[in-house]
This record gives sequence, C-alpha cells and structure tokens, in this order.
Amino acid sequence: MSRKIVSKKHINSLKKSGLKKGQIDIIVHNLEDVVSAGKANKEVVGIIVHNLVNDERFQANFFKDPRRAIMEANPQPSP
Repeated sequence: MSRKIVSKKHINSLKKSGLKKGQIDIIVHNLEDVVSAGKANKEVVGIIVHNLVNDERFQANFFKDPRRAIMEANPQPSP
C-alpha cells in the first residue's frame, strides 16, 4: 500500500474517500517540521505538507530519500 503526502485541509475529504489513519504517520505544516520530524523519527513515512501536495516529483523522491527531497524542494540561499 503506497502512502501519499496530503495537505491538512484535504485530510477530511481523503478520509471520506477511504484513506485510513494508518496511512499517515505524521501531520506537519511546513518543511521545517518535516525536517525535525525526520530527525525525531527515522521511520517517517507519511508526511502531510501544504505546498507539496500535488508535487509528484517530491512525492516520489520523498520516499526514496526524504532529506534530499526536502532540500531540493526548499533550497537554502547560499551566503
């Protein structure tokens, strides 16, 4: 069963369409929370992020390499 990154505001409609609670591990609101959640829990699988909901590339990359996907999605300006 594949897990999908969905936004907080879409969660209720997804529950109605059959998304089970177990398919989502952690609900976060921004990329900083994703990073800290990843540090706190190495087994992070399902992440809910507002602005990456429909980004298929991010979704695919996240499950292969979460840290890299986050870095690519949220590049830091070089000093």
